Amino acid sequence: MAQNVQIEKAPVENLSIPSAAGYDIEKHGDSIKYIISLSSYIFQEGEGKPPLKKVAAGEALSIGQTRQSRQKKLGKSFTLGLEKVYVISEESAEIGIRSILDILFNNQRLNDTALMVVCKGKAEEILNFDVIGHPTSADYLQDMINNSKVFNFFNDNYKLIDVFVRVDAEGRRVIVPYIEISQNELQITGLALFKNDKLIRKIDIKDARALNMLSVDAGKGLITVQKSSKIFADYYAKVKRKINCTKKDGKFVFDIKLDFKGDITTNEYIKEAKDDIKEKEKLEKEIEEVIEKDSNEIINKMQKEYKMDCLELGRIAAAKYGRDTGIDWDEVVSNSEINVKASVKIVKQGRGDY
Repeated sequence: MAQNVQIEKAPVENLSIPSAAGYDIEKHGDSIKYIISLSSYIFQEGEGKPPLKKVAAGEALSIGQTRQSRQKKLGKSFTLGLEKVYVISEESAEIGIRSILDILFNNQRLNDTALMVVCKGKAEEILNFDVIGHPTSADYLQDMINNSKVFNFFNDNYKLIDVFVRVDAEGRRVIVPYIEISQNELQITGLALFKNDKLIRKIDIKDARALNMLSVDAGKGLITVQKSSKIFADYYAKVKRKINCTKKDGKFVFDIKLDFKGDITTNEYIKEAKDDIKEKEKLEKEIEEVIEKDSNEIINKMQKEYKMDCLELGRIAAAKYGRDTGIDWDEVVSNSEINVKASVKIVKQGRGDY
């Protein structure tokens, strides 16, 4: 027998609909004050009037209590489920995001496909930042991160559900975009790397691009072969990653094969490559060398400086040799042999090349 489901209805003008949440903290000795902000759309009465933005912050000694504090500053009730971005301040991420994840996933109305980012400074400042052409900064951040897959090999694993799945999974790593206000605009300036639920390190955009290129499910990106400011070639391609994991003398060996397929967008480097197959192969070879050089540089940093398994190689090793063995995959991967081989295929070299 069908049950009657009671649906709550209210005019949109009576609601405050959050577009983003920001998480900050203030340390006072041994205690922590949580400051959680909501950026909301406030709809006006009257046809054709655009929504307004309101950022309201709640402050308390627990995350749940911030809701009580924040409600005192809101003239309308708010409904969750349409959030686009969760912005975590760097300081908050360093002490851990587990409590944030817990309270979010205990809410049945949660939008678990919203994106998560770490920011420099205060998250409340990010939410208050005005972006021309966008009703809230959250709308701009959502577009910016979704479109980052187009040129910098970013993936789409930055959703809240992705973070929740990875935070305690063996051999996996929470990695999300790092953003800041730079030159009076919001920008992705790198990546935030976590160990379990705590932020361990942030890396700049150059290292982020190289790390993305080596990661699974990477998007598209641009690779440049260059001798000078006037002699260069740009290769725009998509990459697929294949990894073979073996053991040699008790040590793990990871062989990473990167297959690139794309087009030459600019070529002032080997102009003959368009008409001569051998020159084309020469250009492909030089692009492969650039990729392997950049890959080995970031792997060397990952093993000796970061001392982290940023490529989730431990997940592959655990699947092959056994899970739940108590192995610290950060330590193992940092002392493993990692080999990278790139294969580049140029499909087109400009208009009229079919």
